[in-house]
Amino acid sequence: LEGVIDLTAENFDSHVGKEKAALVEFYAPWCGHCKRLVPEWERLGQAALGNGRVIIGKIDADTHAELGNRFGIQSYPTIKYFSADSTEPEDYEGGRKAEDFINFLNEE
Repeated sequence: LEGVIDLTAENFDSHVGKEKAALVEFYAPWCGHCKRLVPEWERLGQAALGNGRVIIGKIDADTHAELGNRFGIQSYPTIKYFSADSTEPEDYEGGRKAEDFINFLNEE
């Protein structure tokens, strides 16, 4: 997805917890709700391109279960917001449209 970083156990710590905030989706490829979120997540990624202050990421938490365990993921999709320079996330509990995500990020 354009503007969305595919995060893995190998690259997560090199992207998240750095100088940019991160909004990260933990998903499973078999999850119907996750599949329905894809177009909205892609629109968000495109909107965030060149923003310079936030990254949009996604993690296949089925494949990278250690990351799901690390952040207490129990259902899919789960979206977490990481402030700049922080590896302690907060749960995102807003709407699931690109505009909802953008509004949330603009308030942070």
